[in-house]
Amino acid sequence: MYRFITDVCESYMETIEPATKIIDFIQSSDNRKKMMYTCAGMLYKEGFEELLDSKRDVIGMKSGVYNFTEDRFRMMELDDYITLSTRISFVPLDYNSEATNEVLDLLAKVFSNEDIRRYFMRFISSCLEGRNTNKIFSIWSGSGDNRKTIMVSLIEQVFGDYAIKMPTSLLMEKRV
Repeated sequence: MYRFITDVCESYMETIEPATKIIDFIQSSDNRKKMMYTCAGMLYKEGFEELLDSKRDVIGMKSGVYNFTEDRFRMMELDDYITLSTRISFVPLDYNSEATNEVLDLLAKVFSNEDIRRYFMRFISSCLEGRNTNKIFSIWSGSGDNRKTIMVSLIEQVFGDYAIKMPTSLLMEKRV
């Protein structure tokens, strides 16, 4: 038993010694500055900010990326430059799943007219692609029954970081 404990301690020391040297090295502010300068030089990319979230055919998800051009889900790649996420994991569409049926039931309650429901689903689906191919600017108006709020909430949950709720004050003038 003694030999086993000694072997474990020696193994631990072999692992801890390099880590201790690194910790000692970065204790010095001069060394930290040198490391930051070196890393900045290695990692700098001209026009990097413009690359962020510029690919309109991919959408970031919790578990990877969905590519609309290729119509497939995949792991994120370095050159995707995605900072936004839906914050939900990709789940292949299954019309027999409980979640799918709950959403379809909700949509049927909110949009009792099947043509309007299909239009809404196509419109919202087109928003996922990051383009406005159909050149639609949608304004939801009307009074009562909370349906617009329910749909906005659903969209915010599905789109995550991609959903931006615009304040009505941007469209309305102040009344004097």
